Amino acid sequence: MLTSWRDVVTAQEPWRDFPVDDQYGELRSVVISLVRYVRAPRSKATEEALRVASAIHGRYRFLQGCDETIARTDVEFLAPAAILLLAPGFRARENLAPTRDAVDQSIRVALEGVARGYNDRGEAARP
Repeated sequence: MLTSWRDVVTAQEPWRDFPVDDQYGELRSVVISLVRYVRAPRSKATEEALRVASAIHGRYRFLQGCDETIARTDVEFLAPAAILLLAPGFRARENLAPTRDAVDQSIRVALEGVARGYNDRGEAARP
């Protein structure tokens, strides 16, 4: 999923100007939490884990001096890859809808976390 994300964003500013180690920010943890959330969308534990991972990513982008829209775009660009990765038999249109809905919900949760981490500078993301 991160490879697909990187293929989309690294040709664009500001990502292409980031050192390679900084391009992903804290997205690896967001991806892991997002996949777990999609597989168990009614679990409060997976929902909170996704919010916390996303808040940490939001804080990371804040500390980089990025605008909040960059952190939000990072997460939004994960959706297409997540749908393709997680949809069983994704070639059949009718099989795609439940996964797309679950991914859309996970992106909403992640965006809430990003906003929390960015706007409160990550205080809510700390244990």
